[in-house]
Amino acid sequence: MAPAGLGKEEQLELAQKILREASAGIPKLADANFPAYGPAWVPNHKVQMLEKVAKVQGEFGDQEGLRETADRAIQTAKTHRSSIYHLSVIGDKQVNAGYLEDGVRTAEAALESVRFNLQKRNMDAWLPLIAGVLLRGGNIEKALEAARLIANARDRAFALHNIGLDLRGKGETIALKLLEESQALIADLDDTKAKTSYWIYGASRLYELKKEREAEKQLSLARKLALEVPEIERQAWLYREIAELEYKWGRKEHFERTAKEAARTIDLIPDPGSRVAQYVDLADLFHQASFHDQAEEILRKAKGYVLLGKDPHSKVQGSLSIAEMERKLGNIQKAKKLIHQAVNALEAMEKPDRIGIAFIPFWYQGELMELLTLKDLKRIEQKTHSLVPDEPWQGHIDQWALASLQAKQGLFEQAMHTTNQIKGAPSSKGFSIQLIGKELAQANGLEKALAWATKLPSPVEKIYAHIGIAEGTIRAKN
Repeated sequence: MAPAGLGKEEQLELAQKILREASAGIPKLADANFPAYGPAWVPNHKVQMLEKVAKVQGEFGDQEGLRETADRAIQTAKTHRSSIYHLSVIGDKQVNAGYLEDGVRTAEAALESVRFNLQKRNMDAWLPLIAGVLLRGGNIEKALEAARLIANARDRAFALHNIGLDLRGKGETIALKLLEESQALIADLDDTKAKTSYWIYGASRLYELKKEREAEKQLSLARKLALEVPEIERQAWLYREIAELEYKWGRKEHFERTAKEAARTIDLIPDPGSRVAQYVDLADLFHQASFHDQAEEILRKAKGYVLLGKDPHSKVQGSLSIAEMERKLGNIQKAKKLIHQAVNALEAMEKPDRIGIAFIPFWYQGELMELLTLKDLKRIEQKTHSLVPDEPWQGHIDQWALASLQAKQGLFEQAMHTTNQIKGAPSSKGFSIQLIGKELAQANGLEKALAWATKLPSPVEKIYAHIGIAEGTIRAKN
C-alpha cells in the first residue's frame, strides 16, 4: 500500500517502481496461475503481459526499466516462438521513446524467432512491423532482411518502398535501386487498390522530402488509378486520402474538387450503413479545411443513413462516430442524443460479442463515453447479461466493453462484478482489471487504487491491476 499523502511527483516515482516490480515478477509466475493454458502457452502469455508493462514504461520515459522488461521478454520468448508480435511491439515502443539501440536489439530477437518459424508457417503478419522498427532504429541491413522475407509481393513492395524513401531522404545511393525494386513488384500486381495506395504514400513521403514536383506526379498517377478501383467503398476512401494530401499541401481548389468527388462516390455505396463512417471522416476533413457548410451537409447525410441502415451493429458504430464528431465541434446535446440512439440500436442485437465490438473503437475516447447516461448504461448492462454465448470467448468482448464503461462512470464495484463473470483465459479478465485500475487511479488517486489491488485474489490479477494503476497515474499527471 502507498504511504499516505504522497505528492504528484512521489506518486509517479512509486508508480514507476511498481511497474518495475511487476516486470520482474511476471517471468516468475508459476504455471498454476494460468489454468486455462497448457504449459507450452504460458510463456506467450507472460510476454504479452511484459508488452503491457513496456507500453506504460515507454510513456514514463523509463529507459532502464523498459530495457529490463524487453530483456525479460526476449528470454521468455525463447521458449515460445509465437511471442513474435509482442516482442515487435516492445521494440516499437523502445524506438518511439528514442531508445534506438534497445529497440533494435528487441526487434532482432523477434526477427530471429521469425527465421526459426519460417518453414512452419507464414510470418507476413509480423515482418512489416519488424522491418519498420529496425529501419527507424538505424539497422538498414536487418530491415532489408526482414522486408525480403515477406512472402506476399504487395506487402514486400510496401516494405521496400518505405525503406527506399527513408534512405532517399538520407542521400543513400541504394535508395533508388530499392524504389525501382518495389515499383517493379507493384507493377506486376493485379490489384489497383494496392497500386493507388502505394503512389499516395509515395507522394506524401516525397513532399516531406521537399521533392514537390515528383510528389505531384505520383499523386496525379494515384488519381488516375483511383478511377479504376472496382470497389466503390475503397475508391471513396482513396479519394479522401488524396484530398487530405491536397489540403496539407495547400492546394485548396484541388482539395475541394477531390473531396466533392469523394462525397459523390460515397453516395454510390450500396449499403446506407456502410456510408456513415466515410461520411464522418470526410466531414472532419472538410471542417479542418474550413469548408464548414459542406461538412455540415455531409453530417446531415450521415445521420439520415444511420436511420436507414438495417444492421444494428452498423447503426451503433455509425451513431457513435457521428456523436464523437459532434462532441469535437462542441455540440454536446447532439452527441448525447446520438449516444442514446446507439443504445437503442444495441438493444436490437442478437449475437454475443457484437455489443463489445460495436463499442471497441470508443473505449479509449473517455470524453465521449463520459456523456453516456447512467440510464443508458443500465440498458447496456441488461442487454449484455441477457445474451447467452455459444462459446465462452464470445461473452468476453461484451464484458470487457461493459466493465470499461462502468469504470469510466466511476461504478468500480459494478465493473469488478462484470469482470468476475469473465471465464477462461487470464488475459481476458486481466485486461478488464487493467482498465479498471487505470480509471480508478485517475478518479481516486494512486493510494486508493493500490489498496483495491491488494485485495485481488491472484498474483496475475494484481500485476494487471498495477499496470493499469501506473497507466492511470501518468494520465492523471498529464
